[in-house]
Amino acid sequence: MNVIFKYTLGLLSLVFLLVSCRLEAPKTTQEEASEVVNPTEKTNNKKDGITSVYQLKHPLRTTLVSGHRGAKTLVNYPENCLETFEYLSGKMTGIYECDVAATKDGILVLMHDDALDRTTNGFGRVDQMKSSKVLDLQLKDYKGNLTDYKVPTFDATLAWAKQNNAILSVDIKRSVRYEDVIEAIRKAGAEENCMLISYSLNQSRKLYKLAPEMMQSVSIRNEEELRRWEAANVPPADKVIAFTGTRQSPKSLYDALHDRGIACIFGTLGNIDRQAKKRGERVYHELIDKGVDIIATDRPIAVQEAIDSYNK
Repeated sequence: MNVIFKYTLGLLSLVFLLVSCRLEAPKTTQEEASEVVNPTEKTNNKKDGITSVYQLKHPLRTTLVSGHRGAKTLVNYPENCLETFEYLSGKMTGIYECDVAATKDGILVLMHDDALDRTTNGFGRVDQMKSSKVLDLQLKDYKGNLTDYKVPTFDATLAWAKQNNAILSVDIKRSVRYEDVIEAIRKAGAEENCMLISYSLNQSRKLYKLAPEMMQSVSIRNEEELRRWEAANVPPADKVIAFTGTRQSPKSLYDALHDRGIACIFGTLGNIDRQAKKRGERVYHELIDKGVDIIATDRPIAVQEAIDSYNK
């Protein structure tokens, strides 16, 4: 009997140990903790009061977040993913930047890279693969973890933006015709939900000629670019949101743009986001003090928390 009792007791101890190990929460570094999200977690339904891109004028009621590719540093939620946008819609106040590429058969999809392998379980170039294959691929998060989420079409993204009064910042990849993107936006009736990103004065002119009614994010990173834009007056000030780059400009540039009623976007993606992980929220607070109206970031939830603490 003693042998059986000891055997049973030992077996029960082993089972208890295994169960305890399974129940132990997975460990993450302190740096990653705020970036890890649960795919089944419910959102807070945060309301931002911005329902049209034409409301993006200085002064804004609050500093806004622009999620670079939606978000690039969330576990379980990939970049350029509709489910990521939906998740963020309950967590932040602002804009969803997305990249528009085209498949071999001309279907517009959300994809940053020319190649599929970094962000999906597929291989090859987007523009050399038919949409039926691209749209069946599963997306990876930034750590390379495969998710159940699929590559979204631009049409589906526009429909989501319309339904949720969301603002999209649309980055048109080089292989895509401007006309096709503009036609898709007009067909969806989503002009109030989209701003088009331009990187040069020449690109701004082309976009303005094709779609004079649409807002543009225009690169105005210094006084010289401000003078060149003003001389061209394309697009006019009431259709401009100024992207002031990823290197800090003097406060005088923000003041000059604000004097013209133009809201300013600044990109913290990269070095400044990394600095903020070490130095804390004051990095973002300093940008708000300088005159940044919209912070474009790889860490949209962290930036939103910084904006909330600044406004308290």
